[in-house]
Amino acid sequence: MVSRVLNNSGYVAQEKRERVLQVVKELNYKPHPVAVSLKNAKTHQILYYVRDLSNIYYMEMYKGMVEYSSQRGYNFLISGHLDFQQINSLMVDGVLLPTESYTTQENLDQIRVPVLAAAYKSPVNPSVPHVDADVETAMTQAVAHLKALGHSRIAYLSMNRCWVNDPRQKCFFRSTVDFWGPGELAPMFGPEYEAEPDYDVNYYEVGILCARQFLESTCGATAVVCFNDDMAIGFMGHLQGLGVRIPADLSVIGIDGHFGGQYCFPPLTTVSIEPHRHGVECARGLIDLIEGRESQALGVVPCRLIVRQSTAAL
Repeated sequence: MVSRVLNNSGYVAQEKRERVLQVVKELNYKPHPVAVSLKNAKTHQILYYVRDLSNIYYMEMYKGMVEYSSQRGYNFLISGHLDFQQINSLMVDGVLLPTESYTTQENLDQIRVPVLAAAYKSPVNPSVPHVDADVETAMTQAVAHLKALGHSRIAYLSMNRCWVNDPRQKCFFRSTVDFWGPGELAPMFGPEYEAEPDYDVNYYEVGILCARQFLESTCGATAVVCFNDDMAIGFMGHLQGLGVRIPADLSVIGIDGHFGGQYCFPPLTTVSIEPHRHGVECARGLIDLIEGRESQALGVVPCRLIVRQSTAAL
């Protein structure tokens, strides 16, 4: 009888119903969420499986996921311990991966709940739904902004010079193909990882490495496009410590649009790939999958140029 009253299922005489509800109120009884989830085979919990918890972009995505999922009655959990063998021991209805690089078949074979990946215009396992950030348009806009300011000698700061299929890198070279003269490619700086690093990349440190390489090169670039905002911030900080004036001596633009760029010096010009919106659309798509609905998420999240003080006319 108590169960029928609490679940509002089945007939219970009004007098008995009122007595049960009165006792429930006096005892401040609340259903145990684990018991409810076992009965309904749903936990209304989603796992955000991200190793790099220091990455501001990923944390802004997480804020968007949380804000959207709460409207649909879901909680977003976060795990920085990337062990795919443990996922099925967790009580979650779905898994969101922060990048397409995690969508190997070996990883996916270990997950028994719906999966969606945030993506950045790189190849994704075709069995995995994904929501893309439009990094190709972002790169095109970054180069166009610098060109409009009179810059043609533009260099690129890469997270990995060996990553020849990186969409940002490929788009940069397409956009600057005629900038440095016939048959001459724009200079590129950054580390060279022959294999994907098995540790979290500190993008600020990569920016500092790029700054050292840039100074040693004497390449004559008047502007640089950075893989992301964190690299741009590390790059600018190191150069300015050695007397390079930004933007008077060198214009710098990033790609990300996370909130940290407005607080560095000078405030960073960037093309935002909308991390908060990216998180919202990923959450929307994954919850639609969990509920067996047709996905209403955007396939590609649009980007926008944010002009601040790190770029100037030549």
